[in-house]
Amino acid sequence: MFNEYADDEHQKQAEEFITELGRFVLTFERVCDAMRYIIMFMLRDQGLSNQRMEQVLVGDKAAAELQILLGALFCELPNQDANDKKAVKVLLSDIKSMTEIRNVLLHCSWSLGTSAAADDKELHAATVRYRAKQNSGAGTEVRGYTASYVREQSKELTRIQVLLGRLQYCVDQSGFKVATEFGKSL
Repeated sequence: MFNEYADDEHQKQAEEFITELGRFVLTFERVCDAMRYIIMFMLRDQGLSNQRMEQVLVGDKAAAELQILLGALFCELPNQDANDKKAVKVLLSDIKSMTEIRNVLLHCSWSLGTSAAADDKELHAATVRYRAKQNSGAGTEVRGYTASYVREQSKELTRIQVLLGRLQYCVDQSGFKVATEFGKSL
C-alpha cells in the first residue's frame, strides 16, 4: 500500500507547502499578466488601435520575453527621464530574480520527505534538478525549501504587482513620474 505521508503532522506540513507553492505560482502569473497589460497600454498609447494585434505581440510571451519587451518599449516612450528608466530597470531586475526562483521551484523533481527534521519545526521540501554543463558534464543541484520561504517569495511578487500597477498608472496618465510613484510606501 502506498502512503504519501508519514503521519498527520507530515501531511499538514506537506499540504501547507503545496498550498504556498500554488499561491506563488498564481502570484507569479499575475505579475506576467500585469506586464502584458502594461505593454498593451504602451502600444495603445503610441497609436496602435487594433487590440488583436496587441494580443498577438504579447500572447505567447513567457516571463523573460515580457521583461525584455516591457523594458524596451518603456525606454522608447517619449519624455521618460533617467530616474524613471532606472526605476523600471530595478523593477525588471527584481522580476528577473523572481523568474529565476520560479524556474527552480517549478522545474525540479520534488520530495516532501517523511517529516520535518528533528531540530526544525518546519518541513524542508527537497528539489532535485539535473543539470548538464558544456565543460563539466552532468551535475545535480539539491536544495531544500520551506513553506515560509515560498510564502516570502509570494510577498515579494505581491510587492512587484503593486509597482507594476503604479507603472501602468504612470503609462496611462500623463504627468506622473515612475520614480516618484515607486518611492511611495506600499
